[in-house]
Amino acid sequence: MIETLVDITCTNEYRPSNGQQKYKQQQNFETVNNTIGMRTNITIEHLPTVEQKKGNFGSFYNGDQNVWTYEFSIEQVESLSVEMLIVDFDSTPITTELTETASIKNNLFITKGKYKNIHFRLLDK
Repeated sequence: MIETLVDITCTNEYRPSNGQQKYKQQQNFETVNNTIGMRTNITIEHLPTVEQKKGNFGSFYNGDQNVWTYEFSIEQVESLSVEMLIVDFDSTPITTELTETASIKNNLFITKGKYKNIHFRLLDK
C-alpha cells in the first residue's frame, strides 16, 4: 500500500487538451504504476482514494493533509519490498499543485527525511 501527499488520482485522462489538471493527475498515477512495474507486475486492488488525515510523512508536513491511499497486489511476494520501493521512488519526478494541500518540495517523490511525501506499507492479504 502507498500513502502519499502527491495527487495520484486516476482520471483516465490521456490527452492534455481535454483538461490539464486531470491529465497531470493521471500522469502521476501512471508514474506510480510504472515505477512499481519496473520490478514486478501489479494488480490494482483499489484505485487511489483521498482523505484528510495525518500520515507517516516528513517533519516538514504538519497537521491534516490530503493523503492519497493506493492498494495494489503483486504476483511474486519476493519481487518487491518496502526497501526496494524506498530506493525506486526516491527523487522520481511528479507534477504538483493539483489538489494537494501540502506544499511539495522540488516536484519529486521523497521517500525519507524532513520532506518525505510518500510512505509504503505491506498489507497481509
